[in-house]
Amino acid sequence: MRRSLAVFLMLSMILWIPQAVYAQPVTINYQVDRDYPPFSYTTDGSLYGFDPYLTNIIFNSDAYSLNYSTDSWDQIYPRLVSGEIDLAGIIAVTEERKQEVLFSEPLFNSYLAIYTRSDCPQITLEDLPGLKIGVGRDYYSAAVLRDELGITSYVAYDDLERAVQDLLAGSIDLIFENQQLLDNLLIRKGLKGPIIAQLTHLYPRAHAYAISTKRPELVSFMNQRINELKRSGVFEEIYTKYFYAHSADYIRTRNWRIAFSVILVLVLLAVLFRLLQTVIVLLRSDLQQSLTHLETARDELAAANATLQSKLVEIEDLAYFNSVTGLPNKNRFKEQVENLISDPDVDHFCFLLLDLDDFKEVNEAFGHVMGDQVLQKTARRLGGADTNCPVQVFNLGSDEFACLFIRRVDSAVCPDSALMLERIAKPLVIEDHVFNLSACGGIVSYPEHGATFDELFKNADTALYHAKSIQRGIAIRYDPAFGQAVVAKTRLQHDLRQALASQEFELYYQPQIEARSGAICGFEALVRWNRPGYGLVSPLAFIQAAEESQLIIPLGEWVLRTACHFMHDLNSKSQTNRYVSVNISTIQIQQDHFVEQVLMILEQTGFNPACLELEITESAFLKTTDQVIAKLERLRSAGILIALDDFGTGYSSLSYLKELPMSTLKIDRSFIQHLLTDPKAKSLARSIITIGHLLDMNVVAEGVETQAQMHFLAAQGCDRFQGYFFLKPAPADQIREWLATHPWFPSRY
Repeated sequence: MRRSLAVFLMLSMILWIPQAVYAQPVTINYQVDRDYPPFSYTTDGSLYGFDPYLTNIIFNSDAYSLNYSTDSWDQIYPRLVSGEIDLAGIIAVTEERKQEVLFSEPLFNSYLAIYTRSDCPQITLEDLPGLKIGVGRDYYSAAVLRDELGITSYVAYDDLERAVQDLLAGSIDLIFENQQLLDNLLIRKGLKGPIIAQLTHLYPRAHAYAISTKRPELVSFMNQRINELKRSGVFEEIYTKYFYAHSADYIRTRNWRIAFSVILVLVLLAVLFRLLQTVIVLLRSDLQQSLTHLETARDELAAANATLQSKLVEIEDLAYFNSVTGLPNKNRFKEQVENLISDPDVDHFCFLLLDLDDFKEVNEAFGHVMGDQVLQKTARRLGGADTNCPVQVFNLGSDEFACLFIRRVDSAVCPDSALMLERIAKPLVIEDHVFNLSACGGIVSYPEHGATFDELFKNADTALYHAKSIQRGIAIRYDPAFGQAVVAKTRLQHDLRQALASQEFELYYQPQIEARSGAICGFEALVRWNRPGYGLVSPLAFIQAAEESQLIIPLGEWVLRTACHFMHDLNSKSQTNRYVSVNISTIQIQQDHFVEQVLMILEQTGFNPACLELEITESAFLKTTDQVIAKLERLRSAGILIALDDFGTGYSSLSYLKELPMSTLKIDRSFIQHLLTDPKAKSLARSIITIGHLLDMNVVAEGVETQAQMHFLAAQGCDRFQGYFFLKPAPADQIREWLATHPWFPSRY
């Protein structure tokens, strides 16, 4: 489920990214109730809930920028009516509201319910006028009391938690409120027993996004996005995540299918019965023949009944078992964990949430049939593991598994998590193919890491996510600090998106020096982020987040365009042919139209292709080597220089180095730093220079900080130098001023 949502988000971002480079996003002022879970709620100053989660996905486009804020509902709605805000989230659709605001297509139906203490006698709607009723202030439940039931005497609460407290204390007799909202509150507070819902699914009311009449264009945009999310299944995943149940549309479709099947069976039975009547009338004279037909009809009825029973079993299997592996699924897993939590004899247990690393590559390379066989064998391995305590294995979906360890004594760690990882890591042979799999895992223990299934599962998923960010094939026990890291990463990616829109990035340039003459032959362009509140931020602090969020694509295009424009202007004014070297991410190279994008930028800026050098790292050749090489050859044929950056620090291989259309080899600063104190560093630097020259490449040494380093490298034939010994990276204006007095460095030699 999570993987399908992640794929959809990635595709949405790729489709919308080109617009962000050429047009400023339109700001949408979006305000929701600060405390209306599960629709919306704030925790530690951050906004969560179904409403903001879905809204963020709907507006996952660089054409729009959401300006989030929260307030109480009685303050939000007047602002929407007046046009002070553009969007007020998901609310009940009423005729009165239709006269004041616009609505998107309905998302789902919400219902009202009557809640009382568990010791309260049975009541009906006719009993309400004589009872003391609590409702949420300005919620549509109050309008139903007035308009539908004619009740004007009730207690309106700004905070429904206070209403629950008053109900328990006996200050009010019942609460008449939104069923989804109050169920969520009672589950979170553990009050599902003391407080019960006597009457449910009352007064269904469609819920949709409320939109200002001043922004009618948002209606068609949001309707289109909502329909896309419903067709893709993403909407259903989000709905079940927050409301713990399927949406009405899903249930309606499922019920229709079941009803259709039942009707079909009944029709078949009716046809069979009719046939029996016909047989009896036509063959009454021949008693023996009639008996034969009756026996046949009986057998057919028995077969039809057996088929019906089989279908019921299939429905049960679909609900609680994975169709590929046959293991119990997430529904059964949740049920089992909740049974353990409610069992007074079980004090402690733990479970391991597992996710296979890069399993989608198996499907892409060998097809889903082979992928299903891999999952089936993996499931058998996990289920057959000889563990120290009882274990139950579940297949939560696709390549995600859970191992539930039941231990009735306290355990500081999940007892057999390492064994499960080892079982997965053993080579797996299917039809002469050998698969070397690995998995990452997240471990939680009850009750240390949560008192409910949802809390335990969320924390296990957080630990799993943290494990994947470190390395393959490890399992990590949940730590509360993980959640803070996720929040910090999410905030960083949000700030990066805002930084692109607000033009907070700046290019610094560091000169490269010709070894023989000391002349400045070019510059390397280095991006910096003027992050508000943080100052100038190095790319080491944000490039990984930019790559993971795909923001590196528009950022990389901006860097390339800005560097080409600067150097074209600099060369034109100084009548020089200095080049500029620009770092290119692996993600950029993998884009289908990367080569066309580079050539277009050169044409638009008027920059000479022979003065542009693109720096790539060795990681670009770990996957899809042929496609990458083909793109680099097209760039070289256009006259563009290609440099291999940080050579020797990654997966260096001479077998592919000789095939690459490279013009430059850059020695990593880690070799230069210990050049004069470590004989091995000297030998490696000397060897890299020799290799580069044998392959007809220029060799550039990065991180030159002393004159002794420079002299040693020059003696070995190194072609160019770059480092603090000459100049630190500086912004464009300082570079122009500096070039006026330092066109070369003869005094350094």
